[in-house]
Amino acid sequence: MNETAPPKELSFVKENRFYLSDSFSLFVHQWFSENPPRGIVFFVHGMIEHSGRYEDWGRYLAAHGFDVYAIDQRGHGRSDGPRLWVRSFDDFVGDFCAFVRAGAAQFPSRPVFIAGMSMGGGTVIRSAVRLQNEIPNFAGTILIAAAIRTNPYLYPTLRFFAPLFDILIPKLRFLKPGIGGLAVSKKTREEFRNDPYVCRERMTVRFGAENVKALKYNRRCAPKITSPILICQGQADQIVHPPGAEQFYQNTASPDKTLKLYPRFGHDLLHEEGSQTAWDDILGWLEAHTETPAEKNPGEER
Repeated sequence: MNETAPPKELSFVKENRFYLSDSFSLFVHQWFSENPPRGIVFFVHGMIEHSGRYEDWGRYLAAHGFDVYAIDQRGHGRSDGPRLWVRSFDDFVGDFCAFVRAGAAQFPSRPVFIAGMSMGGGTVIRSAVRLQNEIPNFAGTILIAAAIRTNPYLYPTLRFFAPLFDILIPKLRFLKPGIGGLAVSKKTREEFRNDPYVCRERMTVRFGAENVKALKYNRRCAPKITSPILICQGQADQIVHPPGAEQFYQNTASPDKTLKLYPRFGHDLLHEEGSQTAWDDILGWLEAHTETPAEKNPGEER
C-alpha cells in the first residue's frame, strides 16, 4: 500500500480484508495510482484461481491512473469459506456487489468499473445488471473470457448429471479441474500449476452444478445490460466457447459496446505470451470512458 492510500480505519478494506455480513471475509489486493485516480476498477478472478495472479496487470492499470481492487472469491485464495463449495452462485454475486457498493461509496466523484475473468466474468455480468442503475458513478463492465458458454467437449458428464447429483450428494467432491486447456502458453500453464494459492481440491457437486446453471442465467442477462461494456475473448480458448462472447455482444442492449477478439490467445487471456495487446486494449477502453481526473474533492479518500 503506497503513501497515498486511505487510512485503514477509514477504508472499506481493513488490513487487506473485506468483511461480509455473514461473518466471512474476502482477501483483497489493492493497486493504487500515484495521483488521484482517473477511475476505480473492481476485479474478480476465475474458477480455482485467485486475484494475486493479476498483480502485474493491476500494477499496469495503476501506473496509468486507475486504482484497482480485486477480491479472492469465497472458497478461493486467501478468502474464507470451504474450498470449491458454494450454496448458490448468487453468493458470489452478492459478495461482489457488496464489495463494489462499499468501494463506490468512498469514491463518489470517480467513474467505477467492474471487471471479471472466466467464472468471475459470470459474477460480473449479473452484478452489472444490479449495479448499473444503482451506483450513480457506475461507468462500465469488462468481461474477460467470461463464463457465457463452455466448450461443448468440456465436462459433458458433469453437465448431464449435475442436476440429479446436486439433489442427492451436493457436498461430494468428485472432480479436480484440469488446466490442460488453460492457455496456449506452456509457461502460463506451468506458472498456474505451481501457484500455491490455486485450489488443489476436487470441486463439490454443488459448486459444479451452480456453475452449470449460472451459464444459462448469464446469457439471459445480455438484454438487461444497458451500460458501457467491453468484451475480450481469445479465439483459441478451450474452456469457454468463443462464439458465446460474440452472441452475448450481439444480444446486449448497451448502445456502447465493444468486442475484442484475439486469434492466438487461449482462456487465460491476461497471462498469455503477448497479452500486452489485451492489456493495452482494456486500458484504452478505460481511458475512453473517463475524463481527465479532476482535483480530489474535500473529504473524499485518495
